[in-house]
Amino acid sequence: MAQANAVESTPTEVQREKLAKAYGIKGVPLLSALGSLRFSQSFPYNFMHLIWENVMDCLTYLILTFLFCPSCSASVCDSYLPMD
Repeated sequence: MAQANAVESTPTEVQREKLAKAYGIKGVPLLSALGSLRFSQSFPYNFMHLIWENVMDCLTYLILTFLFCPSCSASVCDSYLPMD
């Protein structure tokens, strides 16, 4: 919230745009006016970002490798995994 307040309290539009780009926010969210809402506790975990974002590439690669290379053993196919 300190960063959001800093963005909104800048005196010029140019400084406001620089801070908004640096922080990735444009100002204080409207929902922050609700006393019963706590941003760190009021929203559920996002399963897509926690689990699937980085795992799906590897799972897809492994599944396709075993579909097109059924005679390969797991130890052979492990060498084909991308290391990036």
